[in-house]
Amino acid sequence: MLGTILYIWFMPRSGQFVFEFAGFTLDLFKYRQYSRLIALTLSFFAFVYYLYIRLHSHGRTFYFLSLVHVFTAVFILFVNDFMSFFIFWEMMTVSAVGLILLEDSPPQLIVNYFVYQLAGTIALFAGIALCYSQSGSMELVSHSSAYPFFTLAILIKAAVIPFHLWLPATYPKVSFDLSIFFTAFVTKVGVFSVFLLTPELNLEVVGGIVALVAVLYAIKQEKLRNFLSYHILSQIGYILAGLSGAGALAHTGGTYHLMNNVIYKGLLFMIVVIVAGELGSVKIQGKGGFVLTRKHPFLFVAALIASLSISGIPPFNGFISKTVLIAGLGSKLAANLLLLASVGTAFSFTKFIYFSFLKPGGKQKNISKSRIGFTKQTALFLLSAACILMGIIPEFFLSATPAAGMNFYTTSHVLKGLLPAVAAVGLFAISYQKISIAIDYITPSWTELPLWPTALTDSLLTTLQKIHNGSLQRYVTWIFTTLLVAWIYLLQQSNHFLPLLKTINHLLRSLLQTFPG
Repeated sequence: MLGTILYIWFMPRSGQFVFEFAGFTLDLFKYRQYSRLIALTLSFFAFVYYLYIRLHSHGRTFYFLSLVHVFTAVFILFVNDFMSFFIFWEMMTVSAVGLILLEDSPPQLIVNYFVYQLAGTIALFAGIALCYSQSGSMELVSHSSAYPFFTLAILIKAAVIPFHLWLPATYPKVSFDLSIFFTAFVTKVGVFSVFLLTPELNLEVVGGIVALVAVLYAIKQEKLRNFLSYHILSQIGYILAGLSGAGALAHTGGTYHLMNNVIYKGLLFMIVVIVAGELGSVKIQGKGGFVLTRKHPFLFVAALIASLSISGIPPFNGFISKTVLIAGLGSKLAANLLLLASVGTAFSFTKFIYFSFLKPGGKQKNISKSRIGFTKQTALFLLSAACILMGIIPEFFLSATPAAGMNFYTTSHVLKGLLPAVAAVGLFAISYQKISIAIDYITPSWTELPLWPTALTDSLLTTLQKIHNGSLQRYVTWIFTTLLVAWIYLLQQSNHFLPLLKTINHLLRSLLQTFPG
């Protein structure tokens, strides 16, 4: 991973990596400054993660699948053709499913993850087919007709509300080590794909709504990993608003916020895993408090740094990215929604810090007698240092972006950065219980909403299970009937579907030529 970091840092700004495959031209490298910055961050986090789990007993298969996941997440940022993009996109999914399978997870857990990813795959493939049928080229240049399919694929991969249900159903239920790993890659690549696949689609307001709604659901969570999982969804809202924003400054803010999110969200998950291990409880209002801080002051400092970073408090990295992001947005409504979401974020992490590290009355006997290992402490230190350095010297990363030369530490910017935290701490101190009750009232469970897609999906699946009785004759009849109807429709709409049919014909002929046997 260190070698990968060095290569990405010194990678050439020009050059090509092009070759022919099955009659298509694959272009595996196009330099993008934002891709380079994100790839550096992902590689750095992977290095720290492997340091964090160094003394844990993971087999070779785990390391193989996790490295495949890391490198596909990094390389997909630079590809410049649809076929390579699709292959890397799917390799991320397959490697993630493989990692879940390694843990002997319940079948429903794998279904919750894989079915959503499969839906995104179908949408992505449909969008690619439309682009190719119009241009006759696999170059990564999107067409507006494919935007609905690409948008659906992105919303699922990035776990954007309301297509997020696979994430809280998966991340809190896998092993602690795997939940830390998953925080960094899939959703971040998914949301960055907005910049690659739908560059003309403005989702600023959508991102603001997602950030606000998700943070309200995060506040009501009682379990640590559920709490952080919903904060992933909220932070995706910020990034989505920036990367789909109207201007280059918004894109820079979205990119830098993505980088920061990888760092402080990974740090928070590592801290939460240690806290749960020390207390023997996964609840936020567990048996911790100041007694945990007295035993592990370094852990408290790391948690405080991560919490201040995600809340956007100066001089930490979240403050820089939120400042650039909000300054670049074209929609005042989106900016105000993100401001409210920042208040909610600061409120929820005030709750986390208080109950986990500051609440008086804890007992020493409730704390594990184990010590945090040196490699884990080193991992926490590296990520904490990154949160500080990316906030103090942002020009080191932003020098070649539209945010270069921007003065972040003016009185106005600092006050705006402090405002959400001051408001959140005040609200928490005045009436935490009443605010929590109010949030519970306005945020019902997803499955309790009467018109929610999940309820409709459950009904549909129940009906299909009754119809699918295992009769081979019935299945064959369905297949031939569907093919006949589809064929008649395509013949009637031949002018409309001719480019797509030619595309399929070309692909099949190319594959037959490639594999003559």
